[in-house]
Amino acid sequence: MFGWNETMWFSILTGAALKSAAVLAVAWVAARLLRKHSAAMRHLVWTSALAAILVLPFLSLALPALRVPMAVDLLVPAGPAFDYTTAVSGDPGAVPPTASVWPAAALHTNGWRPDWKMWLMLLWAVGAILALSRMLLAYGIAWRASRSAGPFPDAGLCGALAGALGIRRPVDVLAIKPGSMPMTFGMHAVILMPADASAWSEEKRRVVLLHELAHVRRGDAATHLLAHAALALYWWNPLAWTAWREFVKERERAADDLVLNAGARASEYAGHLLEVARTTQAPPVMARATAAAIARRPQLEAA
Repeated sequence: MFGWNETMWFSILTGAALKSAAVLAVAWVAARLLRKHSAAMRHLVWTSALAAILVLPFLSLALPALRVPMAVDLLVPAGPAFDYTTAVSGDPGAVPPTASVWPAAALHTNGWRPDWKMWLMLLWAVGAILALSRMLLAYGIAWRASRSAGPFPDAGLCGALAGALGIRRPVDVLAIKPGSMPMTFGMHAVILMPADASAWSEEKRRVVLLHELAHVRRGDAATHLLAHAALALYWWNPLAWTAWREFVKERERAADDLVLNAGARASEYAGHLLEVARTTQAPPVMARATAAAIARRPQLEAA
């Protein structure tokens, strides 16, 4: 089942490509229909769609194939081909008609040679491997940064804010390189804050920590990993990139809604986040591994 069969693998990948396009198109329509609903609902739609396309190739491998006989299969018998030759002669001792058996395999050329199907599959595989490698590298760098980080000094404020958002488990807040953008990382959802954030005003720290804790409450670090893996697998598909952008946009809006519902003032909240987005930066490689802590600058400026 898992051996190399060019026709089988091309069929699996083609089916996954077509089905993924259909799933993402349906998700886009659903998100448009839900535009008057919450951002969390639209984010759930995009998360579900990206999860679905991620498992499509694996479902094709796990489920048995259903072969539908075609008309040509019913008309052409399977087995050796017979070539009848008749000797026409008036001689009574002439040799009777004979049948020459030609194996069906002889009708096909032997040997392997790459064709356009093979090149397409190789291109897809190489691109996916490179994208997944970059993703794993990013997670490795972020994990190393979190391992070498020290505890953030204002843990008491984080604990109080976590309780206000309904987070029952302890949340680790670590101090990383000064000037770094705050972010949430890992399946355990660790918050990474710049070391110089201790010099911020208490209100600014409160707003930023609320935003990070909203990501923790929503489980955005885990869904970020899932969506990033789906994007790496379908790196060639423009619909996948559209889904990724909508996924990130709705995730940030949903986190903002959670913070505002907790009682934060919209003007102060947006102002502090915009200031942090302007004055801090995340290394591009590490940013791929983390649920973005701060919304992108154009989105905040438009708010």
